[in-house]
Amino acid sequence: MEQRPLRILLIEDNPADVVLTRMTLAESGRVHELLVIGDGEAALAYLRVASPPPDLILLDLNLPKVDGFSVLAQLRELPGVRKVPVAILTSSQICEDRDRAFRLGARTYLEKPGSLSGYKNLARYFEILCQDLASEPVSDRRVVERVR
Repeated sequence: MEQRPLRILLIEDNPADVVLTRMTLAESGRVHELLVIGDGEAALAYLRVASPPPDLILLDLNLPKVDGFSVLAQLRELPGVRKVPVAILTSSQICEDRDRAFRLGARTYLEKPGSLSGYKNLARYFEILCQDLASEPVSDRRVVERVR
């Protein structure tokens, strides 16, 4: 059975991280529709009117205009997207950031790798997320992973 491409929204302001994330998704072995938005304010504006909503949101915490925590809190109030799983993809290694992200409803917290090979290793976690999304219901499992 052929699976439909997942609609993934990447909210990321760093062009290099966008390229690496795009490559990582390609490594995951599945076709994706990737939309990239570079700041929190624009992401929230898009999510208020998105139809259909994305299947997955990859969210950086350190964003211009509106930070990732605020985006996460506000999108949980938007009827059309409140149940969309959010994977935090950030450079923050601060435990309080991780805990706060989970309290605000993040499904997964992944630290951005510091190398290209680390991004390639991250592909397997994206595939797990995609498999979860392809099955019903989406698991409640939370993953915290540091990929080098």
